[in-house]
Amino acid sequence: MTKWMKLAVVCGLALFPVHSGGEESYPFEKYPVASIFREKSAVPVLDSRKARLYRTTIREAAKSGPDFAGYYTIAMWGCGSECTHFVVIDARTGKIYFPPDDVSFSLAGPIYHLSSTLLVTEKGADPGGPLEAHLLNWNGSKFVLLKKVQLHHSK
Repeated sequence: MTKWMKLAVVCGLALFPVHSGGEESYPFEKYPVASIFREKSAVPVLDSRKARLYRTTIREAAKSGPDFAGYYTIAMWGCGSECTHFVVIDARTGKIYFPPDDVSFSLAGPIYHLSSTLLVTEKGADPGGPLEAHLLNWNGSKFVLLKKVQLHHSK
């Protein structure tokens, strides 16, 4: 990778802040993990056309190690104005999980913790309008919607 490509990746990643310290108002402690993976992460398994399309972003994120639900890594990329897509990478096996298309969020990114299986997305239907938070629980292979919450002020 050239110096300019590395700079582009770093600048691009700066647009997607990770909220691993997150909002204290969400119940992360109610969804604890049993253990946290502390070994070297497996190389991501790029076994689909979609995974290969985002291979650089996925590989770079996986190198940083787990940041969600004990042994998973979140990799994110933009998909247009006010839109971000992501995958969940198993640090133990390299398996990549693509969430359903309806699980997306604003450019602010998801809110999540290494020690919890809870992931929160916040997005609004209209720019400047009210936000809606989706509380999702990761069960090891997919997200399960726990609750939708209307937020009163946009951020």
